[in-house]
Amino acid sequence: MNAKSCKIGVFAFAIAAMMMVAGVFVITNTDDSEATTLTPTVNVYYYYEGNWECSPEVAYDLYQAIDGAKDYFEYTITTSNGSWVSGYNPNMDYGKISQVNGSGSFAIYAYDGVSQWVNVTTSSLGWIRPFADYGAIVNVPNADISASANVAIVTGAENVNDITGMIALGDVHGHTNTLYKFTLHDNVGTLSFANVPVKTMVNGIWTTVFISASDIKGTNYFDVYGYGSDAYLALIDAVGASLVSDNMNSNKIDAWVEHQVFDENQVYLYSYYTYYSWVVSLFGVGTSSSITSTSSTYWYWMSSAPSNPYLSYNFGYYSQLTGAYNNEGSAFNYTYYTETYPL
Repeated sequence: MNAKSCKIGVFAFAIAAMMMVAGVFVITNTDDSEATTLTPTVNVYYYYEGNWECSPEVAYDLYQAIDGAKDYFEYTITTSNGSWVSGYNPNMDYGKISQVNGSGSFAIYAYDGVSQWVNVTTSSLGWIRPFADYGAIVNVPNADISASANVAIVTGAENVNDITGMIALGDVHGHTNTLYKFTLHDNVGTLSFANVPVKTMVNGIWTTVFISASDIKGTNYFDVYGYGSDAYLALIDAVGASLVSDNMNSNKIDAWVEHQVFDENQVYLYSYYTYYSWVVSLFGVGTSSSITSTSSTYWYWMSSAPSNPYLSYNFGYYSQLTGAYNNEGSAFNYTYYTETYPL
């Protein structure tokens, strides 16, 4: 086995210039000939014949990276449940490894990108991703790290602190395949907000502007743009603090939270989960309902895409990047909507 090249590096920006204009942070885009795409990359390290060897893998998460390197390193892995399972309830155990080379005696470490290796042996590795924006916002339960671009498999007494050549987390800004457009519209006509900062394109420049409810009511639509390793993180980038998320925990969003439902006698009925891309409200308005003896009316933010009139999943399930579980492209609609159902 010949070691692949694993060099120290960072992902290149496709940004031509940064400047301050009248107190507004402006980023100018490069033209199409200079634009770059972000390739999600994870260095996988494995101790082989007395040395740490490295295999750089194109991967959206740590589990994909470890699985992708197994033929090169000739190790075997066994998972509790290796699949993501697209749908309303993605698998919380996605990428949890139970054996390496048929043995439960192993350890897996992920580099935090700053100074230390973190033990993630019992973590769901499929929820740990190699992107800076994901690590800054998402907290993965039962893991002490959410983002890493370097993972090491230990099967003996080898020391991960001897590893060199780690790569940086992917920075999503300035890449063509991490830029998303969201067309905002109030189909109900009841939103009320003023002078909220959002990011949009003005003459090809990604910049901050201020919008009010009238900009998205009636026949008005407004396009906001954000960069993200998935569509939800891009939406946060585009609208900032005007979006409120479920599962906030110490300024981060828990990747998943279990909600248990009980009846009036506190007898357990069922459980359901919400995930980090579950929106509570945008521009101060969230889901509400009115139930009468004859009908149920709901008001809510509805997401859709050109090829999909209604997205059954949260925005966080979608990404243009290689290895992502769902891809609906880079353009989405986000509409405040109402529906009434007869009882």
